[in-house]
Amino acid sequence: MATKPTALKRSPGRPLPASDPVALGQPRRLNSMVEVGSLLRAERAARRLTQAAMAAQLGIGRQTLIALESGAEGASAGMVLRILTDLGVTIVALPAAAGDPESAPEPGVISP
Repeated sequence: MATKPTALKRSPGRPLPASDPVALGQPRRLNSMVEVGSLLRAERAARRLTQAAMAAQLGIGRQTLIALESGAEGASAGMVLRILTDLGVTIVALPAAAGDPESAPEPGVISP
């Protein structure tokens, strides 16, 4: 009898420490995984976490975090969205005609 695969449940450790709103409070336009990786590195540095500690708290492997921080393209959109949400990053989708984040109706394309 074949068994149905079950989804893995993530089990993060302690809640992530808050980031530094001064360093990361600016809206950011993320157009590539390299820019997502840069945001993840900045968040980790602001929270004063090692890669191992942040990965454990996000419920992902350290190698996965290293790949994400380096801009690797292999991560699923769902994983990236979950990680950004867990970090307290708000994601706003705007039409291309909306222009720069400063002209957006709400402050910030992405803000902590």
